[in-house]
Amino acid sequence: MTGKWKDINREHVIKAIQKYDEEGIESYSRNTFLVYNNKKYPAKHIRAMAYEVAFNEPADKSKFTGGKETVNFFENLGFTVDYKGNGQEKHERKLNNKKDQIQKKKMSHSGVVEQKNFLQLHLNKYFEGDVVSEKTYDWLKTPDMNNYPNEYDQIINALQEYRGNINIGKSNYKLRCDFVCESQKIIIEYDERQHFTKARQISLSNYPEDIKLNFNKVSWMNSCESIDAKDNHPHNRDEVRAFYDSVRDIETSKHGYRLIRIKHGDYDWESKDGQKYLKKIIGPNGNTLSSDAKLLDVEDNYDWRSLEIEIQRIRLAYLKWLYHFNPKPSDASETMMYNEKLYIIGSPYGRSFSLSPAGVGGVYAGGGKGVAKLPQDSYGKNLELKNETERIKASIDRKVKQLKRKIELFIKYKNYPRAWEYLQNFWWLRLGLHEYAYDVYFVSA
Repeated sequence: MTGKWKDINREHVIKAIQKYDEEGIESYSRNTFLVYNNKKYPAKHIRAMAYEVAFNEPADKSKFTGGKETVNFFENLGFTVDYKGNGQEKHERKLNNKKDQIQKKKMSHSGVVEQKNFLQLHLNKYFEGDVVSEKTYDWLKTPDMNNYPNEYDQIINALQEYRGNINIGKSNYKLRCDFVCESQKIIIEYDERQHFTKARQISLSNYPEDIKLNFNKVSWMNSCESIDAKDNHPHNRDEVRAFYDSVRDIETSKHGYRLIRIKHGDYDWESKDGQKYLKKIIGPNGNTLSSDAKLLDVEDNYDWRSLEIEIQRIRLAYLKWLYHFNPKPSDASETMMYNEKLYIIGSPYGRSFSLSPAGVGGVYAGGGKGVAKLPQDSYGKNLELKNETERIKASIDRKVKQLKRKIELFIKYKNYPRAWEYLQNFWWLRLGLHEYAYDVYFVSA
């Protein structure tokens, strides 16, 4: 062992195991397992966690392997390791199809770890050192599996129906990125053979149409069909991996990042042409102008009809809440009582006042005055309607973020007439004729 690894002791590993159990982390291993208290743990992942416990910084998993090297690491600390040795690995390699073997022979060095290391070197040069690995974001995590946004409906249902595995991943599980250039908002994922499965093909075929991808989805689906990798340890691993990859694609699209996927074997990153490969994949110096150009197409390609439908769905949910609540005058008075005070909620121009069904426990005050919070039991319980409302809110939030991104680009490239047009269209749909004509006024800068 070299560098900081030699300073990791047995206590760091035990704390990592305890953290793994307490946080309910799901990570898997094919060949190498750390055995502790009669329980098996994914050795490479625990090793990385022990590094983080020891030095309070993430370990770069591309810098070490999960095979014999990790076995020696744990055995030197007095742990027992369950390792399927070279005999098993050779047997598994013989099962790979001939196409895979031919593709590997074309590369001067086909090892995944080595290829990722060389890719990272090229990325650092390409982005002038502005690259980190194994980065996480608070927003890049799996949704609540009991109450997920509607863009995941088809993906989750299709994966669960594939082999009958209901458990396809944990809720709110934070995902890591292989490589990130934060200044360019670019994430690079290096997809190895095990990512090209039937489950992944199924998830890709059920993506929402408005998700912006920075890789060829058809090519990835064809590779899933030709490679048809299988990893059934545990039995739902293919579905979990496919779902987590889908979450990465969808959430990065929603949050304004470009996620670029690189398929292992498409390029030999050990060759001298690595920078040319990156230029082909990413563009000169990471320039996102080509992506912007698609958004700034001369034609009006924003889906206004879809946004209008989402707004109508909100209005329908509003009526459902009114029907569900439907208070008597005395009930309404009691509901509007909070700390022995009665709140009369009115609009600035005195046209109306009401209790709002915008969400459980909230009353809309109108006119930009915000939301007055009421006790959670102010509304009758209707979990199904609440979940429907949350899905609509998540969907329209995604569409409005896409619209905001286009307006920002119009301003960035000084196309002010289009920016003004988009703003007016949005407020027309959002407010309606009456509010737009009488309540909105503009002040020139």
